[in-house]
Amino acid sequence: MKTFNDEIENIGRLSNRAPIFDGIVNEHKYLSSNIKLMWILKDANSTGEDESYDLREAINTLKRDYGIRKDWENTFRNIIYVTNGILNDASWEDIPYPKDDPSTVDILQNIAFINVKKVGGGSRSKENEIYNHYQKYKAILFEQIDEFNPDVIIFGNTYRYFKEDLGLNQMNIFGSCHATVKDNRIYLSAYHPNARIKEKVYFDDIMTAYNAFRKVSQNLYSERSFKEHIMNLTTEMDVLVKKIDNMQSKLINVQKFEKAADLRALKMKVLEAKRILS
Repeated sequence: MKTFNDEIENIGRLSNRAPIFDGIVNEHKYLSSNIKLMWILKDANSTGEDESYDLREAINTLKRDYGIRKDWENTFRNIIYVTNGILNDASWEDIPYPKDDPSTVDILQNIAFINVKKVGGGSRSKENEIYNHYQKYKAILFEQIDEFNPDVIIFGNTYRYFKEDLGLNQMNIFGSCHATVKDNRIYLSAYHPNARIKEKVYFDDIMTAYNAFRKVSQNLYSERSFKEHIMNLTTEMDVLVKKIDNMQSKLINVQKFEKAADLRALKMKVLEAKRILS
């Protein structure tokens, strides 16, 4: 799967700042997950001048014996809880505090995590810089979304940048979280995970929104699902054609030409069906 490292490095050069790499934290675990979850935040807490680093590696090393790495705890504590809630279908009470059970942090290896701004932003995000960065480099953001193909996207106070370009349906309100679904993908617009909001409220609002639209999503037969099913069907037809060729060869070898001719006619029908589907 594409990493986008070259594109992000190029953004760093064009911005005259060190790039901050992002994407899928652990490709195997992300692709193996029943629910593919992507978080989209604003920018990294870095001056971005000479502090280039890889967020994927940083997230992989957040776990400590005492729970979460201290300087990342405020942002990632809520991300850990919500991610556990969605991927493990867990309630707030089911999820242990990371300081009591550091293995809770491991859930982050199942996510994709990207920032709107691919260079550092310092301790406080500058709204105009992020907006300008989005306008200039939004193509890579949409390429990442297409490539990683998440089932659920959580915007951490970033939906407003994407709103016009995504063209989603009207968002429904669930307390502090707004949500909708399109083409079988759930979009959740939440506060930044480090916002001044009670952690359980943050968790409950997102989970209420997610569960409401999960029921809707499960009942939709989207254009994306249709295309995937057509692709799977044509692949099966390719396998069938190869089997027919193999059977024809065996029949010809034993001089059963009439049956071989029947199989040739069957093969032509399969190829015609594949052409129609294509």
